[in-house]
Formats: sequence, structure tokens, C-alpha cells
Amino acid sequence: MKELYASHVAQIGLQRMVYGLSPLVTYLKEQGIDCTPLFDVASIAAKSIGDPCATMDLQQELLFTQAASSALGLSGLGLSIGPRYHLSTFGMLGLAMMSSDTLHKALHTLSGLHGLCWTRLRWRQLVDGDTAILEGREVESLEPCQRYMLERDFSALVMLCHEMLGTELPLQEVCFSYSQPTNTAQYQSVFNCPVRFGADRNALIFNASVLDTPLPQANQTIFQVCYTQCEDLVTRLTGENAYAKMIECLMIDGAGNFLTLDQVAEKLHLSTRSLRRKLKEEDTSFQALLTRVRSTLAKELLLSGKLTIEQVAERIGYSETAAFCHAFKHWTGMPPSRYR
Repeated sequence: MKELYASHVAQIGLQRMVYGLSPLVTYLKEQGIDCTPLFDVASIAAKSIGDPCATMDLQQELLFTQAASSALGLSGLGLSIGPRYHLSTFGMLGLAMMSSDTLHKALHTLSGLHGLCWTRLRWRQLVDGDTAILEGREVESLEPCQRYMLERDFSALVMLCHEMLGTELPLQEVCFSYSQPTNTAQYQSVFNCPVRFGADRNALIFNASVLDTPLPQANQTIFQVCYTQCEDLVTRLTGENAYAKMIECLMIDGAGNFLTLDQVAEKLHLSTRSLRRKLKEEDTSFQALLTRVRSTLAKELLLSGKLTIEQVAERIGYSETAAFCHAFKHWTGMPPSRYR
């Protein structure tokens, strides 16, 4: 059996973004539940859900999750929350995954940038003949929320694979180490394959050939730009203007589209006024960040020499090439034709 990659153990101990609770918080609000007491139980500031730089440790996440589960009184909650995670949830990281050459590379990217995603599992990718095994290992105890965490992370990963492939991930079997719950119908609905409980590991099993499937949105230039920015974000997240840096990461969705101020504010559960105020505190604005991201991306794409000026203009959100050329000259002092 060949192990293709494993995420670094050192990264597992990293704190996670409070923002990663957004799908669960949104679900709770849809059910009419006030989240403030749940945040209080976990010693998480309620307003931090709108702060893309705010972090939480494992104990805080477990306390919030346990309180949320009790408030909802639902079984299989993780299977309802996991599919709410999308490539667009992770901004620049999602776009890097979408732009990867193959599913294998996309999963490797997710593993390598572990600190920017939601999961607390250590992912191992194994190939045994024609069978691929994507195993999620618990490095830290997830009790009393083990079942929720596994349900959430496995169903979320299946959703991300679906979005990257453009079609359903053809699972052969899903394995969970915990005992079989009373109602298994939801598992069949989410995974659309046999689900085995009481297994010796937690894993998604599918044909190994799927790993080498070219992704429909593969673009090496876009991938490299996004991956580099994500690496930079990981290393500088605690530095000066960290909030603005994270907003830059979130303003592009998983399909490569630039989000508006209102859309970013909605993702962060903030009013547009609050988002403007937070950015003003770091002596910047949404428009300034948008210009910086567009300028950086345009320069990288032009220097790659793989796209025409018209294609670069479209990629960074300009419907008119002339408008892009005018903006680029304003940014750099020269037209894009000279820059490349």
C-alpha cells in the first residue's frame, strides 16, 4: 500500500478560524436559535464570527458544537452541516484547489494549507492497487463530538470533491469507526454508497483512477498565484493588518469570481457598515483591497505569458478590455502590452 501524502502533524495543533463555524451558525439562525449563549459557553466572542482573523482552540470548538447539538436536539447534525461547506467558503484556498491539475493535487493543497481550512483530522491518502483510501485520522480527542466532527468533515470533503470534479465523487464505501446509529438513511443520501460502521478506521474509498482525473477548471498559473498568496497569508496572519489580508483571501470565490462588499460582509455575518469600519481601523478600504488583489493577479497572469490581455481582463473581473488597460496603466504607469 502506497501513501501519497499526509498532512504535517505540526499543523494539526494549530488553532482554527472561528469563521469556520459559519455554516453551523447560519444553520442555527435558520432554526431560530440565538447563538449568543452558545458562544458564551465556549468563551468565544460572538462578534468574532465576523472576524476572519479570530481563532479558537479545540476545546472551544468542542464546547460550541456540543452546545449547538443540545440546542438543536438532532442526530446526524454533522451530515447537515458538512455539505454547507463549499470551495467559495475558503476564498483563495478554494480557488487554488479548483485550479489544481488533478484531484490528487487539490487534496494535497488542502492538506498543505491545513491552517486555512475547517478540519481537525489528519488526512492520509493511500493507494492499494486500484483502490484509493482517503483516511481521516484523529490526532487529538474529538470527544464528546467525535461523531459530529467526522460526519461534518467527511461530508464536507465529498462536497468539495463534487465541486472540483464537476460530478459526484464515485465512492465505493465510506467507513466510520463509531457504532451504527439508529437512523442510517441520511448517510445513504449524503454519500450514495455503502456505509460501514465499527470499522478500524475512518475513510472514503473510491477507484484510484479518480485521483488523476484532470479538473475542468485546472489552470497552473491561477493555482500558483493563489497558492503563493495562501502561503503568505498563513505566515503573516498574526502580523500587521491581518484583518485586511484575510479579507483579500475571501474576496475571490471558489469559481474565481470577485465578490462585492455586501457579499463578503454576508459571508462574515457582518453589516457592510461594520466591515467598512473594521477596514478603516487598518487604514484601508474594500475598494483599495480589491484594487490590490486585481493588480497583483493581473501582473502574475501577464508575466506568465499564457493568457491574452483580453483573457486576463476577463479573469480579474473586467468585461471591457479597454477599461482593464486603462486601470492597469493607472496601477503601474504602463499598458499591459508593455508590462509583459
